[in-house]
Amino acid sequence: HLTGAQPFFKALDNQYRIVSKLNGAFIASVEDVRQEDGENISVVEFADGKFLDEAIRRSTEEGFPFAIDHVLLIASKASAALAHCYEKGSPYGFLTPASIHLSFEGDVKLYDTLTAPLMPSLLNQNPEMKAEYADYIHPDVWKNGKGGQIHDVFSIGAIIFKLDRKSTRQNS
Repeated sequence: HLTGAQPFFKALDNQYRIVSKLNGAFIASVEDVRQEDGENISVVEFADGKFLDEAIRRSTEEGFPFAIDHVLLIASKASAALAHCYEKGSPYGFLTPASIHLSFEGDVKLYDTLTAPLMPSLLNQNPEMKAEYADYIHPDVWKNGKGGQIHDVFSIGAIIFKLDRKSTRQNS
């Protein structure tokens, strides 16, 4: 029921051709994009764990702060994944805690390489959904309808700030 959903799903095919070439250690592989029974489906590598947005929510609710070394590890691995994306010619530009997966074994992977470059345009057509991303996305991304490396650096900084604030507030 989203405005602009059809062009979004059509763009996934082209984006799949780009991201299927990504095979970095910190990037979840996209195995397939297809349509079944009128539904668009993407098949992405599975790892047991939680996405960072869920970990932040739980950390806040349970009063269990992130250690600064863990915050920096997450930022470092997410930055390495983004660098690999750009090196291979795959734009990103829409990094949020929902993009970063933390496995129970301690791995950190970027999970939305397929959809991230397309999200600003889709969300600009559905502004009621943008609020949950406001803390992490540079305002120019909304203005231009796409982001780039500099915007991802902004997002990494915002995530570090959010994680560090949670830990310093809990430790006070």
